[in-house]
Amino acid sequence: MKALFKKNNDKPGENNAPVPNAIARQFAKGYSFVQMKWAKWMARKTSKWSKRKLTATLVFFCFVTGAYSTYLIVYSLLTHVEATSSITTTKISRQAALSETIAHKSGAVITDEEMDRIIAFRHYLDSLKTTASGTKSYDSIVQNCPGLLDSLTIVENYYYRNLKH
Repeated sequence: MKALFKKNNDKPGENNAPVPNAIARQFAKGYSFVQMKWAKWMARKTSKWSKRKLTATLVFFCFVTGAYSTYLIVYSLLTHVEATSSITTTKISRQAALSETIAHKSGAVITDEEMDRIIAFRHYLDSLKTTASGTKSYDSIVQNCPGLLDSLTIVENYYYRNLKH
């Protein structure tokens, strides 16, 4: 019975399986360090216990954990829990949805020149944000033309999705 409570003299990280990267290796060393500290603390606390007391504690611990595991298994098999899930809707602008639908139905073709103009306009809008007066103009455009940026994004995505190389 003494073999069950034998002290392990291995140093942390010595006989472990190889760990692939440095971060995981540091975690493994830390875990081994904490494990050794816990083992030494437990050894100090139980060093004066009799063999009978150690055996009784082990049997009690095994009984409690076994009973709890059995309870969890039986409870999970006998309990019927209905799975609940909810579906949330995502709101998109009406103009964005309409533009996508029209583009798919009409088989719209965007030429390279049109796409160049759209990209140039997008760059112009981005350049407006760099100055104070440009920011006012940008905010005014966005406020007066809601959905413009969405439409530009939809057209760009449609163009790149249907681009034939």
